[in-house]
Amino acid sequence: MQENLIKGTPPSHAFEFRGDGGSYFLICLVNSLLVLVTLGIYLPWALMKCRRYIYSNMTLNGQPFAWKVTGGDVFFSWFMLLAIYIISIVLISMDYPIAGALVIGLLLLAIPVLIVKSLQFQALMTSLNNVRFGFHCSLLKAYWTVFFLPMLMLLAWAVVFAILLQICPVESVGEIVFTVILLGLFSIFGLGTVSGVTYSRLMTLVGQGGNYGIHRFTVQVNVWHCIKSAMLALAALAPFLLVVGLIAAALIQSIAELDVSGMSESEIEALIIIEYQRQYWMCQIIYYLGIGVTVSYMIVAFRNHFLNNLQLANGQIRFRSTLTFHGMVYRMGGLYVLSAITAGLAYPLLRMWLIAWLAKNTYVVGDLDALELTDSDERVDGGVVSRLSRGIMPTFYFM
Repeated sequence: MQENLIKGTPPSHAFEFRGDGGSYFLICLVNSLLVLVTLGIYLPWALMKCRRYIYSNMTLNGQPFAWKVTGGDVFFSWFMLLAIYIISIVLISMDYPIAGALVIGLLLLAIPVLIVKSLQFQALMTSLNNVRFGFHCSLLKAYWTVFFLPMLMLLAWAVVFAILLQICPVESVGEIVFTVILLGLFSIFGLGTVSGVTYSRLMTLVGQGGNYGIHRFTVQVNVWHCIKSAMLALAALAPFLLVVGLIAAALIQSIAELDVSGMSESEIEALIIIEYQRQYWMCQIIYYLGIGVTVSYMIVAFRNHFLNNLQLANGQIRFRSTLTFHGMVYRMGGLYVLSAITAGLAYPLLRMWLIAWLAKNTYVVGDLDALELTDSDERVDGGVVSRLSRGIMPTFYFM
């Protein structure tokens, strides 16, 4: 009986990353030198070279991925976007503010279209076993998910926050503490709801719109799970903000006490500068530590939920993510803290370490050999809007 159950269990394949920090360090070093020599012009080619190395060393069932986006694609997009921005600034400086603002406004309104076109292009430029990925979705749905829904929810939150700020009492110390706690809890609830709903809609948009060759991806996202995860992430940030607030309050009180200390004005100013700089850097460290904890939790929670509910080919292939919060925290912390301490020298090694860990904790469940490997007949869109979008490369932390 146990043997039959084992035989009936679908095979599980973990992603494997074969890149190493030494090779990636040399790539980053050469890229940095070329970017400096070319005064930044080589940057698009440098970024694509790094990404191509990561994709070519990411394997599934022994087969590497391929990434065919070129630096020229990204450079042309960046150049055109910069040109549009310069045109708007020139129009404003030549006393045509309405025309300049209109150009900027149209570019901002086009962001959902550019994101969709960019995802389509990136998907077609990514392949596995010579079968390309793809992406399609309604532009109306993209506008609602990326633009209108977050704006409307943020506007509603801001209105209610402003009303609470007006009606909450602030006459005594106890009332101020009560108001701060109330507004803090409302911020966690409100912003958590906005983030959770937005991410859930974005997961659905990306998951339902993807395909691998002739096979479609599907995903079932739980909105309440996303809202809860976002609230917990924001709640994790609250203690760090509280400590920053207490340090700032203590600094203000110390400055106020110096006025009656009998010290000269120059001595007070020198002491304030010393104390301010010390407290400022302490607050910065605590704040970014809190941001790191919050972002790490959100990445793990959203990525695990998305991949564990993602399917391909009508459920023939499923996915599984086993990331842990503590594993993400010290890897993300090491990536940014040690990179800053070493002036970026440790970044390539730590980047490879993080990617290898992500790959090792990501699985494809199902019989890959039974999946029909048939590429789609879709062609790359060569239109102006598509070319303009190629330099916009949104990163989805839940993927």
